[in-house]
Amino acid sequence: MRIDMPPRKPRGESIIPMINVVFLLLIFFLLTAQISQPTPFPLTPPDSRSDTAAGAPDVLYVSAQGELAWNAARGEAVWAALAAQVGTDPVEIRADAAL
Repeated sequence: MRIDMPPRKPRGESIIPMINVVFLLLIFFLLTAQISQPTPFPLTPPDSRSDTAAGAPDVLYVSAQGELAWNAARGEAVWAALAAQVGTDPVEIRADAAL
């Protein structure tokens, strides 16, 4: 006697590949998104008309106690070093938030 097996129900399409694609897109957009605060109004940055690239600006550091540091100069020697630098290159100031 031969017993026939009941016919199998067809399986539906698997949605796992679609879920994988969605997560890959989510990761892609999270990694490529700009995470910065927008400007409060539109700005047009200036164009450079120089043939040479600008170097990194010199940085004047100011500690929470008011100590100054610039290049190799520390303390009051910073003022003399800055006076020799005036008008030649930009100087960036980085101060402690406690000031």
